[in-house]
Amino acid sequence: MNSLRFILIIILSVPIVAQAGDKTGWPCFHGPERDNLSAETGLLDAWPDEGPKLLWTNSDIGYGYSTVAIVGDRIFTAGMIKKQTYVTVLDMDGKKLWQSLNGQSWEASARQSWAVPYSGSRGTPTVDGEVVYHLSELGRLAAFDIETGKERWHLELLKTFEAERPEYGYSESVLIHGNKLFCCPGGNKGYAAVFDKGTGRMLWANTDIKDPAGNCSAIIATINEVEQIITMSQK
Repeated sequence: MNSLRFILIIILSVPIVAQAGDKTGWPCFHGPERDNLSAETGLLDAWPDEGPKLLWTNSDIGYGYSTVAIVGDRIFTAGMIKKQTYVTVLDMDGKKLWQSLNGQSWEASARQSWAVPYSGSRGTPTVDGEVVYHLSELGRLAAFDIETGKERWHLELLKTFEAERPEYGYSESVLIHGNKLFCCPGGNKGYAAVFDKGTGRMLWANTDIKDPAGNCSAIIATINEVEQIITMSQK
């Protein structure tokens, strides 16, 4: 069985910037502070015996394991449709506003027949300002315009960082911190990397760590007055 190792990476000591600036929204995986805590109030303490009323369903977003991000009156998610990964945006009535391609999806191979039900998208979109960011299972990192879904830029992490695809595909939901985007390619040219979120230009990469990318999404924490990115590798 693979063992997992925690990695601490020190970054610039600057104030933490909440993604999308909305503490009541849910702009990324695990919420605005990535701690699974919501500032919403007035929620039900328990569901009624018959369960909550079903308002709508949508079967046009594909399938996989992505959760949702919610900003304002929009819902952001990702899914596999006909072997391709798509980022989809819905309004609060379930109407599709746009759907943009983000490369080929991960599917279980013939030798992984038992894993066929686990095929599909992994990462949850990250919303920051006017841009939606998403990392596909095969390492395509892309930025989309929040209004139109038009792609602003993209990178191929496997090629750029000489990385080997994780066995079940990348499952990371990328982290935004100020004007920077953090993710873990897990390659020879960078286990972890930071990019300019506006252009996709690489700002730095850590080549000391040689482990493959883990099934983990990073968080930011201040420990002993040192602001750090905390993530996990696979070994």
